[in-house]
Amino acid sequence: MISLHQRRVLDVAVGHPSERPFVAAASGLWVGHGQRYVVSDDEACLTVFPEGPGPGRRLPLWPGAPLHALEKAEKPDLEGLAALPGGRLLGLPSGSTPRRRRGALVSLGARGEVLRSEMLELGPLFDRLAQETSELNLEGAALTPQGLWLAQRGNRSTPSALFLVNPRRLEQGQAPAADDFVRAVPLALGEVNGVPLTPTDLFPLKDGALLLTAAGEDTADAYNDGACVAAAVAVVEPTGRVRRLEQLTPVHKVEGVHAVERDGALELLLVADPDDPSIPAPLLEATWR
Repeated sequence: MISLHQRRVLDVAVGHPSERPFVAAASGLWVGHGQRYVVSDDEACLTVFPEGPGPGRRLPLWPGAPLHALEKAEKPDLEGLAALPGGRLLGLPSGSTPRRRRGALVSLGARGEVLRSEMLELGPLFDRLAQETSELNLEGAALTPQGLWLAQRGNRSTPSALFLVNPRRLEQGQAPAADDFVRAVPLALGEVNGVPLTPTDLFPLKDGALLLTAAGEDTADAYNDGACVAAAVAVVEPTGRVRRLEQLTPVHKVEGVHAVERDGALELLLVADPDDPSIPAPLLEATWR
């Protein structure tokens, strides 16, 4: 077991009564320039947190995007945040419904300031990915020398997988196309108390492997939430072989991870989704030796 420790809650400075003063459904994390960048699955915002204890600030991910939380049927369902060349970040939606196929491309400056953020239409690529599974539900992205890996999150009735996508168009600031799909790799992470562990985020490691977070959520589809009975981190090879997997304690539905490799260990920062809009999401830390 790997012990999780809470570093802070994701509280946010607000400018309007309609805004929630915290992130409640944190689902993607990237760390750089001394800041933590977070996306949430019930907002169309990028929230930027300082390295210290101060509150975060929300920025719309595309022109006209609201800063308040969205209802389940309306939300873009952003589930991942991945670094691309040229100081860009990819905000990845789940694709689990037709409304959830709008991502974001964020351009950062030399000090980490957001220079530009625009909507990214991912429908054509997602239509192709949907042919590889009975129920599309993407929950993480990571760029490696092989290409852009996407984590397809399964459930009791749908197996998990990794999808490899050619990043050529994304690296030029364009939306990927259907023919950028390369291949699908089956992924099996085992079960806890009869509930399958399924991927919730990806992070690239130096040797080309993928660091993966997983949750055992007791649900049979990609739309409805279920009780989270377990959480884990794993190192997975591009073939889908699980090199190592460790459960996390206490159990949080971890949905975003950033890692620093140091002295034979992985120093992890993670965000979690409490699945309750009244509870602030935590920023967690752990060391995996």
